[in-house]
Amino acid sequence: PRFGLVGCVRVRAGAGVRAGAELTVDYPLFPEHAGLPGGRGLPRWFADYAVRRNEDGYYFHLRMTPPQELAAFAAGLAAHGGVSATAHGPWRVLYLGRVEQGMTYAPT
Repeated sequence: PRFGLVGCVRVRAGAGVRAGAELTVDYPLFPEHAGLPGGRGLPRWFADYAVRRNEDGYYFHLRMTPPQELAAFAAGLAAHGGVSATAHGPWRVLYLGRVEQGMTYAPT
């Protein structure tokens, strides 16, 4: 990326990008803006992802919600990296080492 690290940019269907256009994303500032009353600093299209129960909603919480470790277990072999369960907002994720193995949505 031209101005820093961006893991993923999504262009929504129907939005279109004209030839020669430059896309810019400032995701590192989103958590700061999310702290404003009502999340009013977030772009509307991005804030709407918080309530989705699909991959978009998961990635919103992965980026915007501080992770909370629910459980962690050491592996028999150090190379396996252990097993852990982490909460990202309403999402629960099982990791083997640092690799996601499965996730579920658990509303509070």
